[in-house]
Amino acid sequence: EAETLRFVEAFCAGDLPDIARDLGLGEIDYIVSSLPLAIMDDDLVERILTVSELLLAADGLFLQYQYSLSQRSNLERRFRDVRVGFTLANIPPAFVYECSQRDTDA
Repeated sequence: EAETLRFVEAFCAGDLPDIARDLGLGEIDYIVSSLPLAIMDDDLVERILTVSELLLAADGLFLQYQYSLSQRSNLERRFRDVRVGFTLANIPPAFVYECSQRDTDA
């Protein structure tokens, strides 16, 4: 079975469940976000993270680029495994959160 890569542009990340349904998608393997969570309304951040958590496949990854570590605790409450990296390749340099529900004890 061939794997399919689809890029989806949405006006609101909270609309992702409707978009996934309309496209006939099941669980999503990767969600890549560069939304500025640190400056967004707390309720909207919670909605975005809830939607992402619900749509993500059990072995999927939620990748979030940020310029601060202020959202780390929110991500750690939602995901079993949260790893933080840093990239100088981005302008300006950014933190990269790699989040999953994978069991890291295995």
